[in-house]
Amino acid sequence: MPLSQEDLTRITEILHATEGRLDAKIDRLDAKIDGLDAKIDRLDAKIDGLDAKIDSTEQRLNARIEHVETGLLTMMAENLQAVEDRLNAKIEHVETSLLTAFHKWASPLELRVRSHSAAIRAMDLEQEFHADRNSKLEGKRPEA
Repeated sequence: MPLSQEDLTRITEILHATEGRLDAKIDRLDAKIDGLDAKIDRLDAKIDGLDAKIDSTEQRLNARIEHVETGLLTMMAENLQAVEDRLNAKIEHVETSLLTAFHKWASPLELRVRSHSAAIRAMDLEQEFHADRNSKLEGKRPEA
């Protein structure tokens, strides 16, 4: 069944009204999309700002870490030098104490050795004298 002119006009009016509503909805969607694009742009700007802050913080943190490392290395070197100086002082004290103790022990010993040596030489001379005298008394010549 063919449509009448009136039916066609009515359908056309409905289509125009529907098209108007669709255009309005599309315009609202476009506005919402534009709003979302603006929000995305603001978020991108905030992200860029956060990236800049992160980079700045990272640089400051790296500089601080380097400063702390340098300070620790310096402190460790100073502490190591202090320990080395104390150790050298203690070693020197021990050496001095040992040498002093040895000197205290060796000095009297050296005197005793010298006196014993002198006494032995004297006894050797005396024994030689007696041997010579004994040889003369017996009429023998001393052997050299």
